[in-house]
Amino acid sequence: MPKRKKPKIESVKIPPGKRKEYMIALVASWAVPGAGHWQLGYRMRGLVLALTVLGIFWFGQVLADCRAVNRSIHPIFYCAQVGTGFSTVLSNEFWGVAAPSAGPRDLPSRVDDTLPPYLSTGILYTSIAGLLNMLLILHVADPRTWMLRAAEERDQRERQSNPA
Repeated sequence: MPKRKKPKIESVKIPPGKRKEYMIALVASWAVPGAGHWQLGYRMRGLVLALTVLGIFWFGQVLADCRAVNRSIHPIFYCAQVGTGFSTVLSNEFWGVAAPSAGPRDLPSRVDDTLPPYLSTGILYTSIAGLLNMLLILHVADPRTWMLRAAEERDQRERQSNPA
């Protein structure tokens, strides 16, 4: 059997002149879902992604009566939720209440009636939104995305200069 050659992996790097723009896009992509795609020039995609991720996040918050994001009570879920950026930070600041002190209870197996009925579902939705935005950040961080956009802009300029 002939020995197969391994495919060469090309080194793809961000051009030196675009590094500042690249870092700004990454931070913007974390802060506001879809902002990195918007900055790349994919306006409609950025808008759709923002509406989708933020819609999932805020729907989860509404389901949980704005109690889904709470760093002190749900620290593990907060790690996933923080992927949505400022929405998570603002939710935690405005609606995240301090964890109640652990004290003796009369019936430890009793369900707390003050909790919203869909708290778990809200936590799940907000966590999924954060994880989805992390995927969007990785897409913006991929240098191939930047190279593809540069090629599209180059083709568009050529078409405009040669209308024939």
